[in-house]
Amino acid sequence: MGKITAQVRPKVGPLIVTALFSLGLWASGQVSAHGSELFRSVADRHGNTELGGVQGVERYRFVSVDLARLGLPQGGSGFAPETQVTLNLFPDVRVRAELERVGSGNAAAWLWVGRCVEPGPGMVVLAFGESNLSGTVVVEDRIYQIRSDGDRVHAIRELSFAKSRELYALIVGSDARPVERRLFDLINYERAMRGLPEYTWNEALARAAREHSRDMGRRDFFGHVNPDGQDPGDRMKEVGYAWSAWSENVAAGQRAPIEVLEAWLSSPGHRANIINEVDDPNGVSLTDAGVGHAQYPNNALNQYWTLKLGRR
Repeated sequence: MGKITAQVRPKVGPLIVTALFSLGLWASGQVSAHGSELFRSVADRHGNTELGGVQGVERYRFVSVDLARLGLPQGGSGFAPETQVTLNLFPDVRVRAELERVGSGNAAAWLWVGRCVEPGPGMVVLAFGESNLSGTVVVEDRIYQIRSDGDRVHAIRELSFAKSRELYALIVGSDARPVERRLFDLINYERAMRGLPEYTWNEALARAAREHSRDMGRRDFFGHVNPDGQDPGDRMKEVGYAWSAWSENVAAGQRAPIEVLEAWLSSPGHRANIINEVDDPNGVSLTDAGVGHAQYPNNALNQYWTLKLGRR
């Protein structure tokens, strides 16, 4: 089971809240005989070059995504995911993937997690809504990313061998760093590749994020405002962080940092907290970040994730 939600509150300006909900299930049923191709090429001039030609990318192409191939619901008929998908990433890179588990929910977001069976071992994490998708594909020694800035044109990025090596352990979970730092580092990699300044880890924000994740698990609720009426800004002040601007992303149910990252990147409100400067009318941008994770096996949502962003 999984949910994600984002809340942004600059020092000056309106409160913006977006929410996504998803339910994690184990896939069942027979694998289809022939996987369906997911991507269709579009002319480069229709794409955002900032999505493709960024640091650490060896090559890229712009595509549209046939989301129905993943089992996108039509007319509220429910989510019946494809159990096998062919990811035609590049003309010379075709990956056949089999579904391992899926997240489904309202019309905002779904999660498709699988394993690569051809041309070699690997993993696939796809998070998508009605019109856009964000994903990571690991195939042997290479990593591919699917990115969108909120429209129907997507960039498929093949990371260089060196960049793939940097990210591999963070994505597959073989890195010794705690999951909180892995998610934080994945966020900073995404920012750095786009030429954005990296967030600075702030232990006070991490404490506030960790306590909120624990609070959601202990009291079995999900959201930015706890049952006592505390909002993200209140929690940040409580740990001694005197903010001039703040923002928060929350997720629950995802099992790994890469799943949380892709879920947030597939939604405009969450993506803005990760890759935008998040300026208010006075030009205040967010600079500090902390991540908090908590696990409660007896809860339906099981795992809780909080990203705190702020500027003193």
